[in-house]
Amino acid sequence: MFKHISGNSFSEIQARAILPVLVRQAMACQKISYGKLAKELGIHHRPLRHPLDLIRFTLCKLSEQWQEDIPPLQGLVVNQDTGLPGEGVVFFADRELNRQEREAVVKSVHGEIFGYTKWLDVLEALGLPQDKC
Repeated sequence: MFKHISGNSFSEIQARAILPVLVRQAMACQKISYGKLAKELGIHHRPLRHPLDLIRFTLCKLSEQWQEDIPPLQGLVVNQDTGLPGEGVVFFADRELNRQEREAVVKSVHGEIFGYTKWLDVLEALGLPQDKC
């Protein structure tokens, strides 16, 4: 198990549950809303921010280890009303973007996520099972 999500904190446990779901979504070329993800996990949507941050951090570390870019998988989790990821998503670091610019950035990043061919390798490297749903 990759050390950044191997602990027993709520966020680490949830990150391990979320990653296979997000890989499933990426391989199906589909986003998922915070509400649907939370419902699938049986939790409230508010605490999702912390495990999603852990996923971001873990994928960054794995990317360094592999010496290749791994798209920001956590960006598939979106607000059901706006269709956009939350403010904490790294590719929104420039808060000066208007809605149209944000939508263009998200569309591009989602294309990278959907086109990435090593999601099952990511799960294997992290010691996580593939989601069967």
